[in-house]
Amino acid sequence: MLARKRSCFRYLKHLSLHSYPRLYSQPRFGDVLATLLTRATELETLCLSSCDILKVDQRVEDAFVQMKSLRVLKICQYEDDIGELLARMRTPLVCADVSVSHNLDPADPVPMLSPFKDTLRHLRVSWVDFMSAGTQFPHLTSLEAELCEAEGLAEIVQCFPALQDLYMDTPDEERWSVSEAEELRAVNSRLQAAHTWPSLNSLSGSVVTLYVLGVRCHVAHINISCDIIIKPVEGERLAAVLADARPTRLSLRLRASEFDIMSLAQYLLPVKDSLAKLELHVEFRGEQYEDPSPQIYAMLDTLSFLSLRTIDIWVNWTQIFHISQLRFSPDAKGESLEVEDPGQSIAGLDLAAIGLQAARSIPTLQLAIVDGGYPLRTKVFKISRDADDSQATPTMVELEYGNADREVLLKEKYMQRAAVCHPSCSMYP
Repeated sequence: MLARKRSCFRYLKHLSLHSYPRLYSQPRFGDVLATLLTRATELETLCLSSCDILKVDQRVEDAFVQMKSLRVLKICQYEDDIGELLARMRTPLVCADVSVSHNLDPADPVPMLSPFKDTLRHLRVSWVDFMSAGTQFPHLTSLEAELCEAEGLAEIVQCFPALQDLYMDTPDEERWSVSEAEELRAVNSRLQAAHTWPSLNSLSGSVVTLYVLGVRCHVAHINISCDIIIKPVEGERLAAVLADARPTRLSLRLRASEFDIMSLAQYLLPVKDSLAKLELHVEFRGEQYEDPSPQIYAMLDTLSFLSLRTIDIWVNWTQIFHISQLRFSPDAKGESLEVEDPGQSIAGLDLAAIGLQAARSIPTLQLAIVDGGYPLRTKVFKISRDADDSQATPTMVELEYGNADREVLLKEKYMQRAAVCHPSCSMYP
């Protein structure tokens, strides 16, 4: 059938190949796959769940290497021998997403992807270590490195001089003692005295990772919402990161049961004049629900010194259950686990009251976005003030569903939240 229809797959744009060994063992599978890749002359995106897919037939490898229109390549379970195929490719890749097999030591992505150094703009890698500094990727603007063993910033700065967005995740942050973290930060700071980026659009990661990296340039957006701040030492490191970068936008996640949210203000002092937008996820936990509003109000009062124009606050409550609160009840299908009704819940949280408290506490505030509970509720309030009476109560107008400004704000908000949970969602253009 494929032999008769030369135009088969010509207009195919996106292809994902998953690992099904029983299928790959079929006698003609290699021929079919090689034909598919050869005829998909306009294929732009290819996702490989396993490198073994390319090894089923030499013709498949040859067809893969000859692809000319490919722009996005995702490889899971990267093995060393695939590097030889990448070196033979001449397609102008724009995005690459490579997860190295955990059966290997962390790999250096720079030589691995050097054939695409002049075209790559977005790169996501996992289980890697940046060790090479001799190859530059002059157009790469977005780098996401998960399970990254690199502790130094010098190689990253030298290889990616045009970088705008950096996300860094290290596999085991607790391996650094306090003294080791300080030493690594000092080394990175000295190296940046000679060369660093002029500025970054965004810098994301855990507090300790960003502290150790010690990025010394202006960063528009510091995003630490992928990590929960629970210790005072993390607050101190946050203050140091903010002093280095002076962001205009900050995303944080706090666990109020372990971190004193009243102390947040002291850690935000380095950005009292520069911070325009604060995105704050405050998580409460306990055996019985207690209205968190008083704590939220008190925390907002401590932020009056900031020059915020927008605050986006998400309040959540997680109930901790004892085994005595759990019971099994039979139903038609067997047994199902039930939880006794805890009574009051955060679903009754007064979001408008929190927005008004924020407006009263922060004189420069123009917009308040408040989330609370599950299912997620979101309210957006536009704030205005009497220019002739600074003591007058601010006026709030809720932006209703369908309001264009509201939809734009929430689209940005939820896209960012998805990117925090799944960083690669933000990579592809």
